[in-house]
Amino acid sequence: LEEARRLINAAISFAEAGGHEDLHKKARLSLIRLDIEEIKASPSGAHARPHSQSLVTRIGVIEDYAHVMEMPTLLCEALHARASFLADHGETALAGTLLTRAMAIAKRNGMALRLNRSMTLYASVLSARGLPDQARKLLFGCLEMAKRHGNQIEIERIEAAFDQI
Repeated sequence: LEEARRLINAAISFAEAGGHEDLHKKARLSLIRLDIEEIKASPSGAHARPHSQSLVTRIGVIEDYAHVMEMPTLLCEALHARASFLADHGETALAGTLLTRAMAIAKRNGMALRLNRSMTLYASVLSARGLPDQARKLLFGCLEMAKRHGNQIEIERIEAAFDQI
């Protein structure tokens, strides 16, 4: 993970130096995703909560930028990242709302892979809410979509989600 962090930080520096704000925000979101993965991997501790709040704030900045600059891809990815983080911490209500927004943006803009990914996470949220039948039904639709697009990574996520239900 340290090599990934080093490369992402280099990308952030290059984007800042070149005045490429769009690339800067995309790289920042990558760094946030890396931070989220590190939080998932580490045991819960007192130091994690302030860091968690910082992550949510940092994602919010990217969401705001994507909304103002009309960048649906970045907005969809930022909403998904925040929803994933919240779902991992048991906040399924807001996670579901964010995923609904991400799915609407993805569908409206023809972003099938992002739609599929958000649907898969939404199925996990449904399961966490105690709605396993609805989650399974959604996952079957996700699986069809992933197969139609030849998205093996998403197929593996879906299979893992089925195992969690």
